[in-house]
Amino acid sequence: MDFNIIELKNNIFYYSNLYSDYIFQFDKLKSFFSYDYRNLNHYKTRIDFLKKTYDNELRKNFCDELYEYNNAFRCSKRTLENIDILMKEDSFTLVAGQQPGIFTGPLYTVFKIISLISLSDLLSRKFKINVVPVFWNASEDNDIDEIKSINIPSGNLEKISIDIPEYLSKLSFSKIVLPEDEYENLVRKMLDSLQSTEYKAGIEKFLNRTLETVVDGGKNSGFSISRFFSAILSGLFSKFGLVIIDPEIAALKKFSRKIIDFDISKQSEIHGAIDFNSRELTALGYHNQLKLLRDNLDCFINTKNGREKIKINGKNNFYIQGLDKKKKELSQNELKDILFKNIGDTTLNVITRPLLQDWILPNIATVCGPGEISYFAQIKDVYTFFGIEMPIIVPRLSATIIEKKIKESMNKIRLDYENLELLPDRQAKETLKNMIGFDINSFLLEMEKEIHELINNKKEILNKHELDTAASFNRIENNLKKEIEVLGKRIISEYGRKNSFVVDSINKIHINLLPNKNLQERYVNIFEYINKYGFKIIDDIIEKISPMDFKHKFIEIK
Repeated sequence: MDFNIIELKNNIFYYSNLYSDYIFQFDKLKSFFSYDYRNLNHYKTRIDFLKKTYDNELRKNFCDELYEYNNAFRCSKRTLENIDILMKEDSFTLVAGQQPGIFTGPLYTVFKIISLISLSDLLSRKFKINVVPVFWNASEDNDIDEIKSINIPSGNLEKISIDIPEYLSKLSFSKIVLPEDEYENLVRKMLDSLQSTEYKAGIEKFLNRTLETVVDGGKNSGFSISRFFSAILSGLFSKFGLVIIDPEIAALKKFSRKIIDFDISKQSEIHGAIDFNSRELTALGYHNQLKLLRDNLDCFINTKNGREKIKINGKNNFYIQGLDKKKKELSQNELKDILFKNIGDTTLNVITRPLLQDWILPNIATVCGPGEISYFAQIKDVYTFFGIEMPIIVPRLSATIIEKKIKESMNKIRLDYENLELLPDRQAKETLKNMIGFDINSFLLEMEKEIHELINNKKEILNKHELDTAASFNRIENNLKKEIEVLGKRIISEYGRKNSFVVDSINKIHINLLPNKNLQERYVNIFEYINKYGFKIIDDIIEKISPMDFKHKFIEIK
């Protein structure tokens, strides 16, 4: 499959001014990061740093479980070989992570992995080293609304959701175990939503095979949402050697003890550093992506009631909301005793999770989306307190897929990519203005000027007769201004009525490119495009995209 790649600067595709500056004016933000992701020499510097500082004993403690976890999904031989490579002292990782989503979630998850695989290959060749692409399944998260549904724009947007009982919805994703038939229903919903194409049977075979692999590794005829997510990703990407890590792996839970101990003992320093960086970013005109939970640790524990926060009071004592304990307040040692005895039920948050990842892995760089880049801008000093260094923070592929019929619609109404608006109504008005063939604003301004001159002439005639009619003329003029505005809207409306294909085209374009006023990559699932173009679309994008080009791309399918 061939593509035409177009890079855009249109602000609506860059999420925030911080992310836009990260892409276009990195020097404004460089003090918040350890490396310049655009400079290949910085990758070499990071690699040399890891050779000197990374504790190679760490990798030996989890690779066996990593092998078992990935092999359970019938991953490729190449993935298993990469895990063997990761055991060796001359190997490194690139990491991307995402909370679980059904059928991979929105497109941006797939785009992250595409960037991860492409950049791993580039660095392997450039520096003649082994670089293993690692995807961190953020199964410790619990934002159910973010992951329980996806959208398929087949004709109109169709939402596909998984049914999660209320009593499970507050748990971490890895703890949400649903029966096998719930996933079977979900697969059926997906297949029913897809149009009949030559590739649909292949998708059905893929999804049924994926279900079989997870069922084999499940318990009591059920399995977690996070395992289903890992199985889908493994099926799509393990041929590229992708290794999936789930922090639920027992060895990683043991490693998290050190992170939790650090979080408890250094909480004031951690939050103080984040506060300082937040104020610095605000002073520069940026937003704070990372909203600190005051008087809370940066870890949680799953109880029977869900994932619970750990509160701090002014006396440096702690309590766990929802924990079935008679003694509400806990000393630091008592808290550690509870957490470490129940380490399998603990989870880390957005501040502490990256520390675990970049401590246990020889990680050169982390591939991130816009929100994550904003998080990392606030936690560089937390890495320093922990005694490690923040890796290179690399923007993921950000893209919009343009199908041939959509490109034709845009050409027909002469709509340019750089002029796209989030709101379809406003887009239609702007497009119609451009198509009318004369300057409506100039026409209306000239009309208003002529009417104003006429009114002034008539007003002067009456003034000569010393008749005070100024208030009446002012009302007339104000009313005429309003009517001229109405006329402007009427001209566009009438032109739109006679050219209804423009409005229809705009709606069609927005459903595909900016569905529900969102970027396509944040709203649409990859299986919509696999159904139309086959699984090979992923391979072709990997082959076509350069991992060191970071502007938003429109990928036109020829």
